[in-house]
Amino acid sequence: MLNLNHFLKKDHDKAIRLYSLYQTHLTETKVSIHQGEFTNAEQYMSQATLMISELRRLHNSKKAEDAIEISLQKLNRNQLNSVMLQKRKDWF
Repeated sequence: MLNLNHFLKKDHDKAIRLYSLYQTHLTETKVSIHQGEFTNAEQYMSQATLMISELRRLHNSKKAEDAIEISLQKLNRNQLNSVMLQKRKDWF
């Protein structure tokens, strides 16, 4: 099963569809190999690989957004600390 925590909420439906297509192409690859249709198997596997690439792209978007969020949180903490230090200096 696909772990949706690896994707942005807005991309969950797309990730589910891509994963479903990946599974379908993978199954078709196995069937084609079993039937000796290796050209078809290569085509299905190529499609499965494209689905993985797109899932990776969506995952990278999530990682980038998470990194931005962490940076913003650090910036907010630093600004708060600066304000608190200034108020402390003003107090004395």
